[in-house]
Amino acid sequence: MLYYQVIVDMTYMLDTIGERLRKVRESKGLTIDELSEKCGLTSGHIGRIERDDSRNPRFETIQKLAEALGVNPEDILYPKETPARPREAFDAPNYIPRDIPVIGLTRAGRGGFYDDQGFPVGEGFRKVHRPIDVKDPNAYALMVEGDSMSPMLEKGWIVYVCPNHCYENGDLVVVALRSDEVMIKKLRKSDGMLILQSINPAYEPLILVPDGFRFIHKVCLIKPK
Repeated sequence: MLYYQVIVDMTYMLDTIGERLRKVRESKGLTIDELSEKCGLTSGHIGRIERDDSRNPRFETIQKLAEALGVNPEDILYPKETPARPREAFDAPNYIPRDIPVIGLTRAGRGGFYDDQGFPVGEGFRKVHRPIDVKDPNAYALMVEGDSMSPMLEKGWIVYVCPNHCYENGDLVVVALRSDEVMIKKLRKSDGMLILQSINPAYEPLILVPDGFRFIHKVCLIKPK
């Protein structure tokens, strides 16, 4: 099965979730142990988040920390240079972020890069400029790794994903399985079944069982390297 990931450029991570959490905690005059008692998370877990050893913590974890610190989750998730916005604002048609997060897909389950509704959490590893044709306020981008979709998609290409767009038979889609595997495939519908097809004939198609996936998002634009 094909996985996708991004090449991490640390220049985009000078202001991290861990740094913001530590600054908020210190501004409240709390030690890690004291915060642990207030939120119910272990001191070691909090320490790993602050050191950025635990990348892309679950949104539920951020919520617990934010409640214990008396702040909004956005105060931890987003840099101060970027105005913090309620999560609901990203569903509002009058707000379309100028840039799009590039997120990793090495693990995309509840502990990974998406929330329970299948929308990306946090600011991603880096940002790319939003193409004029990508209108979805929840759009995100992926960098392709692997060859199962070659020659349609090649390693290093960027695909833009629109989770609010309806997908149809024959569309290129990003699929997250219940097993937390995530892949990009061409979607086929046949006799009520959903079939995920690779372009490279060396890879077998995958038949999706009912309730066997968390979400399917439509790929709305491809940018060659």
